Amino acid sequence: MKPDCDMAKKKKSFFDMTPAERDRDVARFDKPLPDSAFKPLSPKQRSLFDRMRGPKSAPPSAQSSAKAVKATVRVDLDAGLIKQLDTIAKKKHLTRSELIEQGLRGMLALSV
Repeated sequence: MKPDCDMAKKKKSFFDMTPAERDRDVARFDKPLPDSAFKPLSPKQRSLFDRMRGPKSAPPSAQSSAKAVKATVRVDLDAGLIKQLDTIAKKKHLTRSELIEQGLRGMLALSV
């Protein structure tokens, strides 16, 4: 009994193909994907995507200071204040450090 030709054939490596074979192989990427191929990310996938994407870009007012060298500062704060700080930072999609920096910049702007 002769094996099925499709099952017996192994797919060639892309680099072993002729230019015409490569064109036929990649033609599937020329068509747009159907809407049914898309779905919302699960919470786990969203978390991984956000980590992969990296930090958000700085707002325009902070972009000029983004070139400045950052320093680490240890500050003792009340636990309740930290909880409030984290809640606001989460709502604004900022890190704790970014929110503190924005607050300090606002206070410094008022004192000038």
